[in-house]
Amino acid sequence: MNPSDWHTNSLTGCEDCSILQMDIVKYSSISSTLPVTELIDLLNALFSSIDFAAETIGKIWKVETIGDCYIAVAGGPQPCRDHADRAVLLGCSIVKIAKSISKAVGIQLEVRIGIHSGDVMAAVLGSYLPRFLVFGSNFQIASKLEEKGVASHVHLSSSTADLLRQEWN
Repeated sequence: MNPSDWHTNSLTGCEDCSILQMDIVKYSSISSTLPVTELIDLLNALFSSIDFAAETIGKIWKVETIGDCYIAVAGGPQPCRDHADRAVLLGCSIVKIAKSISKAVGIQLEVRIGIHSGDVMAAVLGSYLPRFLVFGSNFQIASKLEEKGVASHVHLSSSTADLLRQEWN
């Protein structure tokens, strides 16, 4: 199902996809020291750059951003066999983007990224400013990988690593 059609169906299964979750390390500290306008500019630069990378890689759907968290699904709703590689490529791109922005603005900006592959359920919730959300244990695994991860690294589950079609360092 095409993302533009999701509002017509309350529940959609995304099979064989890779879920990526990213957040900014020490975001609370950064947000408490930067003026609000600079924080908004920083987040906009980061998320816009990630969006561009995702669009360039293709077959990646940005689920949402919440504060400093970015969530995307590769291979769902546009199925592709190389969804794990696409998600890892996006993860590596995000690390490089964060380093580039950090250098440009002169603050320490690091990210944690978790990627897990499997099936998720997706739904559009609400009618006024509806939100597309993903649910399921596979989404929770990606979240835990990100949460427990080391800064400036992309953390993969074994499910994702087993699906990779190319060599990654």
